[in-house]
Amino acid sequence: MTEIDGVGAERVQRCSTGNGDAEQGSAIAGKRADAAWLTTAGDLAVPWLIVYGHGPKCEELGRAIALRCQMHSARPRLLPIDEVPSEDLGLFPSLVLVVPTAAAFRQFRTTDRKITELVQAYRLRRPSGRQLLNPRTKRWYAAGVLQVVHPGDALTQPGVRFAVENACATHKAAEIEDLDTVDLFEVYRPGALPKTDQLASSLDYLWVQLSLWGITTPDQAHEIKEFIDQRRLLYEDPKKYKAMYRPVPQLPGMNHLVLVLEGELDARPPMLRTLPEPERIRAETSFVESSARAVRDLVNELNDKFPYFARPLHREGRKGSRKDLHNLYRVLRAITGNS
Repeated sequence: MTEIDGVGAERVQRCSTGNGDAEQGSAIAGKRADAAWLTTAGDLAVPWLIVYGHGPKCEELGRAIALRCQMHSARPRLLPIDEVPSEDLGLFPSLVLVVPTAAAFRQFRTTDRKITELVQAYRLRRPSGRQLLNPRTKRWYAAGVLQVVHPGDALTQPGVRFAVENACATHKAAEIEDLDTVDLFEVYRPGALPKTDQLASSLDYLWVQLSLWGITTPDQAHEIKEFIDQRRLLYEDPKKYKAMYRPVPQLPGMNHLVLVLEGELDARPPMLRTLPEPERIRAETSFVESSARAVRDLVNELNDKFPYFARPLHREGRKGSRKDLHNLYRVLRAITGNS
């Protein structure tokens, strides 16, 4: 554990004792003394990792935050962003990322990339947000509470925006004095999820949906999505796949598989409405069978190529495979960030 001393320590002590921050934090924690992530005394029992970006001012702010964590009986480990061992990230249910100013991003060209890589690595190991801290859950240890402390001018950086999108809480602070308005422990309060954590909650829900298909990591999500996208082009040969090639004239560019992936499950060729009833039923049945075949062949290939992949057990042998694939693809888009 990095020792918390030097510049910033005296200043943060002066700022903290002036507003009763430590007493407030103890009261917050005391309300949840029954939770597994708290000690019997109501202290936060989980280790915190505090990572600061490039530049001396960012380091000073990181040290001040780490000292506040100690005052709240949390166990902080303080590291510069260049020295974070990714294999250890899963050990920390709480991560505080301290972002430097925009000037530091111009001076240190690798800062933005390193922030993105850090958040990706943390969410890879701890995809769930703070709702797992609910004392009624037995998986409190799997929570990944990511908080981002940033100066306002840094939000123009892509890596910072990515971090904010994946955070449970964000706080605006550029100087140690700004910490007087920052409450890193608010996210642990009982009650409804704060607005800043709604995205993390949504991500957790999406990961639950993917896990039903055996997809449990970002790498798996990306490789399944990429494989499906490659298969979109398979039926673009009208000579080889006459029945599968762009069956709905009013939706040009969409073969049977693309129609399913894009959610056009009810699309039909207009000419079906002009056929006599017996012929219309046969044509409708043939249309749906071709669509189902596109889904069945894709799912079978995914099963063969990726051993972890499988249709959810509660959906096996049931109708609705086209809608199931569409919903899977929609979630994959949301998780991978692709449109």
